[in-house]
Amino acid sequence: MDAGMIKGYRVAYWYLLADETGALDPKAGARSEFNVGAWLAAPGAVGYALSSWPRRGDLNAVQWWSLTSGANALARSIVEGNIDGMATWAKAQAAGTRSRSADLPAERSREISASQPAR
Repeated sequence: MDAGMIKGYRVAYWYLLADETGALDPKAGARSEFNVGAWLAAPGAVGYALSSWPRRGDLNAVQWWSLTSGANALARSIVEGNIDGMATWAKAQAAGTRSRSADLPAERSREISASQPAR
């Protein structure tokens, strides 16, 4: 959902649709028990906050671990990779060219975020 501008940041957020999620086939994939998050964007800055976990009954022990404790270990690098990809895409759009992930150094989005923390 688009929350509009808040303190100079464009904010988009999401939350789990419990009834709709419950109606999904658990054999097709793990359903979430809880999922909320937000993206914040301003010139030169991108921020995020998220929290999610799957329904325990949809998973075996290894799947549960990989989507909870294991996912926590990898979450930062995955989300930072997504931010890098968005920055590359935006840069390419501004230049009028197609995007390639190699166009933007991996550290660039983290440098932007670190130099301009969210308020």
